[in-house]
Amino acid sequence: MPEHQNIEYKQSWRDEYLKWICGFANAQGGKIYIGIDDNGNITGVDDYGKLLDDLPNKIVNHLGVVADVNLLKKNGKHYIEIDVPVNTVPISYHGIYHYRTGSTKQELKGNALNQFILTKMGVSWEQRPIPEASIMVKGNILDMADKVMDILDTKYLIRPISYKRLQRIEGLEYPEQALREAILNSIIHKDYSRTNVFLSVYDDKLVIWNPGELPETLTVEKLKEKHGSEPRNRLIANVFFMAGYIESWGRGIEIMLEGCKEYNIPEPVITEEQGGLSVTFLKEIFTSDYLQTLNINERQIKGVLYAKEKGSIKNAEYQEINELGRTVAAEELQDLVNKRILQRVGTTGRSAKYILSNRVE
Repeated sequence: MPEHQNIEYKQSWRDEYLKWICGFANAQGGKIYIGIDDNGNITGVDDYGKLLDDLPNKIVNHLGVVADVNLLKKNGKHYIEIDVPVNTVPISYHGIYHYRTGSTKQELKGNALNQFILTKMGVSWEQRPIPEASIMVKGNILDMADKVMDILDTKYLIRPISYKRLQRIEGLEYPEQALREAILNSIIHKDYSRTNVFLSVYDDKLVIWNPGELPETLTVEKLKEKHGSEPRNRLIANVFFMAGYIESWGRGIEIMLEGCKEYNIPEPVITEEQGGLSVTFLKEIFTSDYLQTLNINERQIKGVLYAKEKGSIKNAEYQEINELGRTVAAEELQDLVNKRILQRVGTTGRSAKYILSNRVE
């Protein structure tokens, strides 16, 4: 039988192999065979009697692990099997924690070690107090999203005024439902073993970044599709769910996309960067980057940006900046109208001009 995740072969014993026993104990358990080469051929051991006496004591004294040490024989050759059980507590060898993964042994350090110890102890980060933490918003965790929204509303964002017939409308610059969902996600999915969540407000965008990479089963593209929920902090997620902050699992990104569509602003830009997940809300829909995502050509993009800068664009101006004829210009401008990127003002002819639409199909 070849070596694999739970089996390791050694031709003779060395005390450094206690590291491998440590690695098996911290992982899924396994067996080490002494007197077998890497190809699985039995080479045998001559000092098996001494090893049967020494190995159980060494394993207990150095690791605190009780492992079965068995003497086996085949084709007239003796070899030893060390059967290492899974341990429910973290095991170290001379202060270093080893872990068997695949067919290799790794030393656990930093965040990987912290997460391993907590998992072994049955504790997650949201259950641990953080004495060095400073308080930006006071209150219980259920109030956090609301209070962050209040700070954004009163200090950083404006409420443009518009009217629908006689009704006065004062919405935030960004869809509140989408912002709230992004804030909730940052609380639920944050890696609490690392740094803080960062929220940055600029003239043209708002960025929320929280530490913690996506699970291996998810990508940014899959987030925008129907997918299952894999909260990093299940206890926190369950609290929000039972309190009614989460209507259904796995719909957070969908809610953000719907909110931005209703506000007629670009979809939030979601990226994995610097070991975390960043969500960027863009205020201005008619940016060069956003126009590149629409089904229009470079001449049309140039025309839209011209209308944005000058306030409007006429057929003659479209011809001039793109160096083309009137017929093609009229066709491409009409295409922009059909896509509700531009809207025509005035009658046909030289007096007609095109301005930016307030909605894009």
